[in-house]
Amino acid sequence: MAWIPSTSGAHVPGSSAVGTGAENRRALEITDGDPTAPVGEMISLGYHHVLDGADHLLFLLALLLPAPLIATAGRWRPSTEGPLSTLTAVLEVVTAFTLGHSITLLAAALGWVTVPARPIEILIAASVGVAAINAVRPMARRGEAAIAAGFGLVHGLAFAGILSDLGLAGSASLASLLAFNFGVELAQLSAVALVFPSLYLLSRTRFYPTVRVTGACLALAAATGWGLDRAGALANPLAGVEAVAIGHLWLIVVGLAGLAGAAWIAGPSPAGPGRADLPDLGPRLGEESQAPD
Repeated sequence: MAWIPSTSGAHVPGSSAVGTGAENRRALEITDGDPTAPVGEMISLGYHHVLDGADHLLFLLALLLPAPLIATAGRWRPSTEGPLSTLTAVLEVVTAFTLGHSITLLAAALGWVTVPARPIEILIAASVGVAAINAVRPMARRGEAAIAAGFGLVHGLAFAGILSDLGLAGSASLASLLAFNFGVELAQLSAVALVFPSLYLLSRTRFYPTVRVTGACLALAAATGWGLDRAGALANPLAGVEAVAIGHLWLIVVGLAGLAGAAWIAGPSPAGPGRADLPDLGPRLGEESQAPD
């Protein structure tokens, strides 16, 4: 038996390609039917499965967009909480996503659950769309954790799809599954560590509402393209853009950091943290305050 890392970037023949970017993902070739893989190879496979899949990344990033904010009266508003409290909220979202996808990843990879690939692909596209809509208008206070956990169950089935493509469905060792899942977690935490500081800094400026809504609209457009493509209605018109973005993730991270720095230099929110976008509670236009006689 030999496990051979594939560096060609070719997708495993006959796979369902659940999630986008599958053609760029690394794969492992199984021989002699042995379901035990080196832990390091499985960690690497899980790590690259996430970083090479635009849909998984975009779902997580769309959930992070409103993380530095607080939902009040059906709108996102800057939070008065410090970076530590905000980071705690982010970790809640990541943990919820982890719990959700870990459950279904293990269940599907061990053969306890079997779901056709096509509905999973469509639901993953829908998950990105829901996260994007939530980034524009909050669906519920602290609703990101609930969205992450619920759709995490769907993403876990997609993560298991790569193992099924390799012939491991129902036969992988527990050590191999845990190693793969650990690689997925490393990729998620890497994405959060690289992107969240810039989002937090941006959230302390008057430009963040524009950045947040623009990011959400881009995510919604990508989700729509994936949904139409996976439903067989229309070829994804953004496939070329997606391929370029996945191939230049570092440029996106650096560009976001540069944008955050420029926004901060231009000036923080004029109302101060926790007050930007709040309604003016002073006298209305045309009204004069009357002092007591």
